[in-house]
Amino acid sequence: MLASETALHRIRDIEIIDVRPADLIRDPGVVRDVLGRAMQYSATIETEVPISGDVAERILPNMDEQLEEFFDYWYLQEAAHGEGQNRVLDHIELEPIESPETKSHGFHRALGKVAASSETAHMVLESLIMGHMALGEKETVVAYTAYARILAEAGEIDLARLFGAYARHERDHLGFQSARGHETYLRLGAMAGGKFLSRIPGRALIHSYSPVGLNPRDEERPQHFVHLLDVLADDGGEKLADQLGELAHEMFPNIPPDHPFAHKMYLDLRSRANAAQAAA
Repeated sequence: MLASETALHRIRDIEIIDVRPADLIRDPGVVRDVLGRAMQYSATIETEVPISGDVAERILPNMDEQLEEFFDYWYLQEAAHGEGQNRVLDHIELEPIESPETKSHGFHRALGKVAASSETAHMVLESLIMGHMALGEKETVVAYTAYARILAEAGEIDLARLFGAYARHERDHLGFQSARGHETYLRLGAMAGGKFLSRIPGRALIHSYSPVGLNPRDEERPQHFVHLLDVLADDGGEKLADQLGELAHEMFPNIPPDHPFAHKMYLDLRSRANAAQAAA
């Protein structure tokens, strides 16, 4: 059995959690102080899942049955994470995140036409999209794992368990995305001209990477993401950036495991966040 199918089997078994904050939270003020701002960012990301999925469907018009099934489960499970965090935000007296409107972009439709033009083009774009999703999923796994640790240290054990479960769900999503992306990479490599074709997704990934939920041109989100990095660890995101490089290498072996693409992005975002703060 392919690794992607094994991962999809685990995703099928994920149970949606009905979050009841009053039963989970001992002290809303403590939760608000230690994780309120970070949770607003992660809830924003989760509520934007329909947009991400809509983009993927536009770019990949000829998904096979396995990929369609993954996206069906992914939508529901990520939406539940967003709804659960919104309930927590409301309980700790922070503004819940509204679901954004899905917008149509001509660039994505154009890529969809390219993907529809040949199986090879579809495979290249599919592998690239899986790469982007996997890197974002890795950042989310690290975030929710840290949330669970921080909450446990603050005495919020039940809420910590919720985020521990969310981290496991995201890890299962990551397992599928990384496996599917790598399997498609291998299929590209087995085709005529495969040595060239298989190098395209990895190279495109490191040049187009941006952190989960963040458009590098956005004026405000870099500050929120940098805050999240500082909540997760005291190393400025160095360890996480290393892990992203290793993940990119696992999926696309033509990318060196110590490639600094994530380090460069994190440093740039921190510089922009500091400049914005100084100008405020």
